[in-house]
Amino acid sequence: MAKENIIRHNLRLNMDNKHHVMINKVIMSLDPNIYKSRNHFIVDALDFYIENVGKESLSIPGSPRYLTREDLTDIKRDIVDTAVNEAKNEFIKLLMGTSYNAPPFIQPNRPPAPNKAEEPEPPDEDEVIIGNAMKWYSED
Repeated sequence: MAKENIIRHNLRLNMDNKHHVMINKVIMSLDPNIYKSRNHFIVDALDFYIENVGKESLSIPGSPRYLTREDLTDIKRDIVDTAVNEAKNEFIKLLMGTSYNAPPFIQPNRPPAPNKAEEPEPPDEDEVIIGNAMKWYSED
C-alpha cells in the first residue's frame, strides 16, 4: 500500500536532445555525500528555479534602477569635458602644424600668400611724379 503523503512524477529524457543528455549526465554523476538521492537533487533544483525565475537583473544589487538627475549631470559634465579637451587638442595641433612649417590652413575667398622666392617687379618710373618729388624736396 502506497503512502498517502507522497506524489510520484516521472521524468522522461530524450537522448537525442543534447540538453537532456547533459541533464542525464549530471543526475547520474551526483555525489552521494552531497545529495542523498536523485530525488533530493531534483527537488532542490526546482525549488531554486522557482525562487529565482524572473529575478535576474543586470544591475548591481542595492543600486538604483533608473538614472537620477545627479547621474545625468555627471554624464553631461563628462561629455562637455571630453568635447572641450578634444577641441583644445585640435586647436593645438593646428597651431603646432603652422609653426613647424606645415602647410598653412588657407581660408576660402582669400588669395594665397605670395611666394617669397619671387621678388615683385619695381614699378615703372613716372617722370611727372619724379619731377614733383624733386621740386618738393628742393623747396625744403
